[in-house]
Amino acid sequence: MDLAYRVVMFIKDIDPYGYLDSLGSDETDEDVIENYRELLKNPLLIRSAIEVLEEMMINGTIDESDAEEKNECMELTEELKKLYRDTIEIQNAERIIR
Repeated sequence: MDLAYRVVMFIKDIDPYGYLDSLGSDETDEDVIENYRELLKNPLLIRSAIEVLEEMMINGTIDESDAEEKNECMELTEELKKLYRDTIEIQNAERIIR
């Protein structure tokens, strides 16, 4: 499973009502996942995704007593941080080449 799929499904599982509220009319999970894949190409939006997951851990959306949820959120956050660093490195390298 790709990162976009896992993040979207994690958010849907943790906050199903918030997730449903964020859907556009006639928007499906597949649409959201595809949009998230595009989002993950932009470092600023990756940073926003990291902040959303970090906020979920801080504000209590994720139950402190649920170690599995907390661990999954931390793992997804770390993967997003790595993607962010990698994306920035690639962009910097492309600037140098130009």
